Formats: sequence, C-alpha cells, structure tokens
Amino acid sequence: MLERDMREAVHAWLSPDGNTEVIYEFMMTGGYADMVGILFEKRTGRTIPPVVRATAVELKLTDVAGVIRQAWSHRHSVHASYAAMPKDRCRRMKPETVRRFLGAGIGLLSVGSCVEVLVPPGKPLMSLNTEQFRKRWWSRIARDKRLVGEVDKERLY
Repeated sequence: MLERDMREAVHAWLSPDGNTEVIYEFMMTGGYADMVGILFEKRTGRTIPPVVRATAVELKLTDVAGVIRQAWSHRHSVHASYAAMPKDRCRRMKPETVRRFLGAGIGLLSVGSCVEVLVPPGKPLMSLNTEQFRKRWWSRIARDKRLVGEVDKERLY
C-alpha cells in the first residue's frame, strides 16, 4: 500500500455526505497537510461562507514519529488533526505507541477499505469559532489557487 492508495478511503471518511470540500496538499501554518476537509456554512451571497469545521489528515505508511510531528503542527489551524496509517501497521502498534497519539492530541485513523478511528483527536488548541479563525481561513482559501481550482467555485463566491 502507498500513501496515495489511502486517499480514496480517507476522502470518503472526510466527506461521507459530499458536503465537505476535500483538498490535497494544502498549505497550513505548520507546513503542507496531505488532506484537509473543510465544511462551510451554507452560502448566502457572493463571499466565501464561514468555515464550520476544518479537519487535517496526514498520511504515512510507517513513520509514527514523523506523522505525529506533522499532524501536531496542524493543530493550531484546524478543529481536528489526524494521522492516517494502514490498517496492518495500526494492528501491530504497541500500546505505548498508541499513547503517543493520545498524548499529542492527534487522532489516529486505521485505513483499509474503510476508515476506523482508533484514537479520537484532542480538543482544539484555541477557540476556533472566533472571527479571527474564520478570517484566517477565508484569506487562506481565497489565495490558494489549487483550492479554488478543485472545489465547486459556485460554493466559494
């Protein structure tokens, strides 16, 4: 299994109803996130609607320390940050390895044909329902041309 092989299952998990926009390789405060799911409020005008929920997911095959470090760096910008690893790798994890995810406040996803949440993410590091949070996301979305090219433009403007 390769990282890209996990994308389809994680995409379906991030957007089970199709209402969450999923962006690949999205620039975050702490570097690029492999995947970010953004749920917007219903659009009422031409402006980008407020963000209801933002979830970052880092995909890794074996590097536990690396995936925790990367996923932790995204916690300042999203409501929840997850690490996604293959189901076989998650089955072989020792309890102390799983506790590292808990200690870092990072959720752990086991990815096979479907996605299972093994560890729930910790609480957000800051209040993410503030106007400052929303403005930061609006400006990031508006300037990221890849996002505008991948999502339904009608929902953004």
